[in-house]
Amino acid sequence: GVISEVMIFDRALTSQERNTLGAMLATKYGVTQYCGDGVQQGTEACDNGTNDGSLGCDADCTLSPSASIRLHCDATSQILQTFVGSGCHELVVAGGASYITLLTPTTQAILYPTTDCSGTVSLPVTADLNFCGVNYNDGSGVNDRVWSAYLSK
Repeated sequence: GVISEVMIFDRALTSQERNTLGAMLATKYGVTQYCGDGVQQGTEACDNGTNDGSLGCDADCTLSPSASIRLHCDATSQILQTFVGSGCHELVVAGGASYITLLTPTTQAILYPTTDCSGTVSLPVTADLNFCGVNYNDGSGVNDRVWSAYLSK
């Protein structure tokens, strides 16, 4: 075979370059689906066409961890804040957090009474949870004392 063009990159490919490469491979090898083509297909949970982990869709076409913090001790109360993506998220609304809704099936959260997901006092969460009557691992109450949450899959 003949190599007609060679490009060497000393940086990460942009989402447009990844999509172009994916389209070329699809044409050449008959691949009809690839993560980042902008079309949710097959085993992909999402595909926003960016492969950059934005818009609630991670670069591997799985849903980003996400959760909503609610004002009162029930699943229908006002949403104070929604977190999207892995890592530490600070609750910017002062006080009042009383319920967490995990928005994607694989989301896990660790709640903290600190603003930076630090310290030994915490509460792991793997399902929607009403904070009323629930305690952190040190015995102190969780209701109105959630200041940050660490999300992961």
